[in-house]
Amino acid sequence: MFWGCTDEFVRIGFRARLYRTWTSLLTQFHFMYLWNSLFDEKVEANADLNMRGIDRRVCVKDNIFNLQVKKLATGKRLEEEYLKVK
Repeated sequence: MFWGCTDEFVRIGFRARLYRTWTSLLTQFHFMYLWNSLFDEKVEANADLNMRGIDRRVCVKDNIFNLQVKKLATGKRLEEEYLKVK
């Protein structure tokens, strides 16, 4: 038992958390790959920006753009909920 949870519950939850973290990491790498292949502007990313909720900072001429990279979830249920909000 782990804080009142069964080992099975913790194992499944841990695997789910690893999957979400891995997916997020791949999404960030994919964004950087696309950006570097399409644009010449430099992208800044570091722990300080990340702690402030900024995934990437792009400087274009005299303008600074703070970006947050998100992955859209797919699936029938999520698609239906997304369409309800819009």
